[in-house]
Amino acid sequence: MRQYDFNQSGKQPKKVGQRNFSAPRKIGLMGCWGFGNMGNLAHQIAMIQNIRKYQPNAQLYGFSVYPEITQKIHGIPCFTFYRHPNNQWWQGKSFLTRGLNKFSTSIRRISNPVLRKLLIPIRVPVEIILEILAVVRSFKVLKGFDMLIITGGGHFDDVYGGARVLPYALCMWASIAKLCKVDFLVVSNGVGPINERLSKFFFKQVLSSASYLSYRDDYSKEYAERILNLHVTHDLVYPDLAHSLDLTAYQNSFQPKNEQRTIVGIAPIPFDDESTFPGFSGEYTSAYLSYLSKLASFISWLLENQYVVFFFFADKGDRQAIQDLKRVLDKSKISYSEEQITEQPPPTNSETTFDEYMTQLAKTDLVIASRFHGVLLAQLLNKPTLALSFAKKTDCLMADTNQADYCLSINHFDVETIKEKFIALEENQALIKRQLANRTQQYREALAQQYVYLFGHR
Repeated sequence: MRQYDFNQSGKQPKKVGQRNFSAPRKIGLMGCWGFGNMGNLAHQIAMIQNIRKYQPNAQLYGFSVYPEITQKIHGIPCFTFYRHPNNQWWQGKSFLTRGLNKFSTSIRRISNPVLRKLLIPIRVPVEIILEILAVVRSFKVLKGFDMLIITGGGHFDDVYGGARVLPYALCMWASIAKLCKVDFLVVSNGVGPINERLSKFFFKQVLSSASYLSYRDDYSKEYAERILNLHVTHDLVYPDLAHSLDLTAYQNSFQPKNEQRTIVGIAPIPFDDESTFPGFSGEYTSAYLSYLSKLASFISWLLENQYVVFFFFADKGDRQAIQDLKRVLDKSKISYSEEQITEQPPPTNSETTFDEYMTQLAKTDLVIASRFHGVLLAQLLNKPTLALSFAKKTDCLMADTNQADYCLSINHFDVETIKEKFIALEENQALIKRQLANRTQQYREALAQQYVYLFGHR
């Protein structure tokens, strides 16, 4: 368990903190926002809450994957931080840019692979021109900003799209920030997995150029040293930003419940096989079917023992797994009352708000989750949690909160073991709640120190 040193000496920012804190500041917040992932939402909200706490006059702007969604949720102006064909912001009002983008997109959508390959010599120069225009537009946007902040999370991996998507985009913005003399901050970020050589190059440039750099755990710091060959001895480690959320609205979740039956929150996830990151291509592989079967057997045991099961999702893509799991349960023909299985309501206006998610999660007594923030947010609400982990970051979180005994591999758990762990979780829940409350308080104090350093005293 990491002990946070409030006087830890680390990489000292070159510019952060030298300006007059009483003056309004123009701050850009960058992240993979708009995908319907609760972890990303938690980082956005936590950073916005705390900047407004320490810098109430700051002008906040988002840099998001889907700026329209981000602007609607947070009420701040928003730009896109990487170019993709369907985004209107990159295209602007230029007839040339719109025409080139439409031409490039039409080539990509050609179904004939031979014809599509023959047109590559035409499409590539068009893509280069579009990228140059996007960089110029980005320069114009970033001029006049004081800070550009990558707001926590797992931005430093190349799982989705490879080197030419997120790694390239972050490297581009880091370079533009440097040229525009804008403080570039990487705050409480996770690192890895990184597979492509080009991704490693891009990410190394990003982390090396940061005016301020902190990792969210020791594993990320060690990974950056080992894989990116960075000198990290004096780099900082602060907890995940979600731990700094204002929990006032959910305080009732800490109060004793009147219900006699225990509510078990379960958040299944879709995945293709044990070597891939969670995500679903539509193929029901043997690994996924085995996972559904084992989880269904465990849920059947819960129902037989009169527990109430509540399905919830930490990412909107996980609704697929909930439906798959319910079908497996239906085939098992186990008898249970309608009140014994409930489900998180469908998203309102196509997006589940963070308040909706936390309000539903607060109603549970015990939680079984796999996604990193599915586990973290449950612990933040002081819910004893059993993790079916697929990632090192989740293993690290469970160990750092003294909950390693309740962490199982998503690919290798068996029904009897999860039953045993669940029984122990329930029997020891009073102790677990004390452990989680104490650790959460330590996380919050550490993050408060980081916010004070970055944004000044109130």
